[in-house]
Amino acid sequence: MAVPPYFTSFVGRETDLAWVTDRLQEGKRVVTLFGPPGVGKTRLAVEVIESVTRAGQGAYFFALAGARDLDEVAETVLAGLPAGNAPPTSSPRDAATFAIGSLGPVVIVLDNFEHLTKYATDILPSWLSANPNLAIVVTSREVLRVAGESARELEPLAVSDASRDLEQSPAGRLFLDRLQSYGVDARTVA
Repeated sequence: MAVPPYFTSFVGRETDLAWVTDRLQEGKRVVTLFGPPGVGKTRLAVEVIESVTRAGQGAYFFALAGARDLDEVAETVLAGLPAGNAPPTSSPRDAATFAIGSLGPVVIVLDNFEHLTKYATDILPSWLSANPNLAIVVTSREVLRVAGESARELEPLAVSDASRDLEQSPAGRLFLDRLQSYGVDARTVA
């Protein structure tokens, strides 16, 4: 699946992006971004994908909100990978594992994995075994609890108490940026 488009700037998560980038450069193979809904996990994961591709590495983004089980996860992954990477007679899970194993160094994002965490130990180790150059970034409302996982909890962006000026806090800058993306002049909002 293509990376979802964003029409606002990347605000207030630079430290989190650096943390993920550092984990990937250290060779961590499963990085989980977890926290409450709407906190910015997907937006951060998109920025990770963009950073990785700018560095010349392969990357794929898979939105899993609609997947209900491992077969649907595998089918989503297969649909987003280049054609011809899977043997035609395999089960979806085996085909996805084969396809991932045939990729070179790559980072994949599994977005909205929270309802699938019980399957993490069933599928992620086989993918990691199939491709020794694979790194997986997962967004979820909870940690996966798989071997080797590095997890980072995302909290809501900070709001400055020191000033009523929205531009002084990450949350305020994001709010103003969103207003502007909808063509609203922040000076007209009371």
